Amino acid sequence: SKSLALHAVRSRSITSENGQEGEGEELCPEVFLPEGSPCPEGADVPAEEPPQDSPSPPSDPTPAVDAPQAPCTDGQTDDPRERDTLWVHLRDNEEEIKAFCADTVKRIPVPDQCVVDDSNRGCVAKFSFSCPLKGHYCLYSKSSFTLSSRQPHLWIHIMLLSQQSKASEPLSSDDKAVQFLRALWEKPQLKGLHTFETAMTQATFPHKKDLDSLQRHLEEVRFFDLFGYSDEEGSWLCFMCNNPEKATVVNQDGQPLIEGKLKEKQVRWKFIKRWKTRYFTLAGNQLLFRKGKSKEELDDSPIELSKVQSVKVVAKKRRDRSLPRAFEIFTDSKTYVLKAQDEKHAEEWLQYINVAMAQAKERENREATTYL
Repeated sequence: SKSLALHAVRSRSITSENGQEGEGEELCPEVFLPEGSPCPEGADVPAEEPPQDSPSPPSDPTPAVDAPQAPCTDGQTDDPRERDTLWVHLRDNEEEIKAFCADTVKRIPVPDQCVVDDSNRGCVAKFSFSCPLKGHYCLYSKSSFTLSSRQPHLWIHIMLLSQQSKASEPLSSDDKAVQFLRALWEKPQLKGLHTFETAMTQATFPHKKDLDSLQRHLEEVRFFDLFGYSDEEGSWLCFMCNNPEKATVVNQDGQPLIEGKLKEKQVRWKFIKRWKTRYFTLAGNQLLFRKGKSKEELDDSPIELSKVQSVKVVAKKRRDRSLPRAFEIFTDSKTYVLKAQDEKHAEEWLQYINVAMAQAKERENREATTYL
């Protein structure tokens, strides 16, 4: 056996000397290494078994396709309302609109309804105002105060701003309230120079001079005799709901709203200064007046408030020194020209006469509703 081994070594040595190398590496084939044995120096470390000291790669690397998730396909996340110019305008001015309405509503009420007069007498719209409280003696629980205006576009603008100030988010062109106001705007009688959206977005708020014009018109039709703004309620209430204590007293039988002396002009022509002092009592559905200055004088014919068409201050162009405190009551058959001792008393009489007229009309509406 020793001679055989020696022969094998010599054979390999001779082969090596003849340049036939390459098979000597089989002396250390991997398969012959015992499991767990260190590999001889110079042997390659298998790629799938990294050294223990090297950090292991992440167990769940993020796929390359998932990385660009922020930018999405164009148009898929765009809000379609961005193409609505009215919605964008109201969104960008939302806080300013709320501040404007909070201040303006104390000067100018917002109509509840609007109806366009279809007659051919021009651009006229009728706006209705009601009392939201509707107390026991409310003047407008079954009816409304109606205002005819030749500035409908201005009122429609205010109505839109009011709707937006109460909304929790910007209104869009598809909202029912907006569609209603647009329909009014686009009626032939009211058609303006601009489309509804253009007009609403060109100027966010009405000009001050336009708001002053609306306020003067409300004064002329004696709106402020019948309504007053309530800070407590945050809205416009009728005279009775705004003054509940007075309402309780004056609605008792026989209790007058107001009474006192007024001068009645016997001849309407202003150059004839013929006045007669009478004692007037405003109670129930009538304005009673005595023939003389005393309350105890016999009654003359009363003025039925249901027949009164309007009550107005004497127009400024007709005012002179003899008529500084005069007002007129128009019935279907007669006109009364009355004068108080000063302008303050004249305003008081005007207010209470208007309140009594509204009260009489409300009673008629309640009775009509009861019989139906």
